[in-house]
Amino acid sequence: MSVLQRIFRSAERHEAARQAAQLDPLIARIVHATDKRLACVKGYRERLRGPVAAARSALEHAIAEIPGPTEVGAAAWSHDTTVRALFAGAGDAPAAFSADPAIRAFFETDAATPACFAMLALAPEHRRVIANAMQGDMVQADVARATVSFTQPRILAPCGDEGGVRDELVARALEYLALLALQRVGAMRAERHTLQQERALLAAELKLARSRGTGLAALVSGGDTQAPVRDASVVERDLERTIEELQLAASRELLPCLLDEMAEAFQRHGERIGFEPCELTLDSMNFEVAPSPRAVTPAVAMLRLARRGVFAVLVARFPRSELRAPASLAGAERYL
Repeated sequence: MSVLQRIFRSAERHEAARQAAQLDPLIARIVHATDKRLACVKGYRERLRGPVAAARSALEHAIAEIPGPTEVGAAAWSHDTTVRALFAGAGDAPAAFSADPAIRAFFETDAATPACFAMLALAPEHRRVIANAMQGDMVQADVARATVSFTQPRILAPCGDEGGVRDELVARALEYLALLALQRVGAMRAERHTLQQERALLAAELKLARSRGTGLAALVSGGDTQAPVRDASVVERDLERTIEELQLAASRELLPCLLDEMAEAFQRHGERIGFEPCELTLDSMNFEVAPSPRAVTPAVAMLRLARRGVFAVLVARFPRSELRAPASLAGAERYL
């Protein structure tokens, strides 16, 4: 081996070790979130490193584009057009994060922390309504218009700083992809169970078809009220097909199959998770309008999740000063 070859191999080993140090803790987290038995599969880390690295890189870039941090609270509602578009009233913004257990736990952990950072997600709801509309300088009544409201606020990945939120979102996105793979394997297991039941039913039907005309079976096999018995050769073909499908399903061992499904989910992450710029243009009442200097495009990204729908998301800063007491305690204080 030449000196140059030794240098290249040393560099390759160094790069592999560096990548393993970065990715293996993330892979351990993914395994813990899905099926801990994967750690017993030989070479599972090596199988996942490449797909995880590619998906992580793409997700880091996409999550870096999520707008924010944006102050979310009653004070911000009075002047921030994005917060006004997301919440119908000034009090709705602090109410959304004050009721979240993770936010309350974050503030309780460190009494000196002035704010909590997290991803805020809301579900956009589009409706058609009849309302007034401006046509030039004239008000036109009873016009069909589209309105957008943002509901079901959800908070993810509370942290002490913006960078921590974005890093945690990348990890959670990878977990989500792995869980989708786990669901797919679960569906395969359910399909296998269904095939086993079908095989048993076809075997019983074949036995009945072969017994037709023997013993006293001829007395009960005819008549208009009896269910028809299929020809034995037809049932045999169906049974052979079912057995072949069952053998194919059984040939895929569960844990190696889960690794394959995870790797595919990471490699095709764009089909399951997508971030897009917001293209909505709204007026002050959240009616959809044509782009104009007075129209507002909320500073959010549109997150598309497979099987979950679309969410408007931003990185939010929740101020401690606007944290409200739980409703039950606030109500009790009036009687003290």
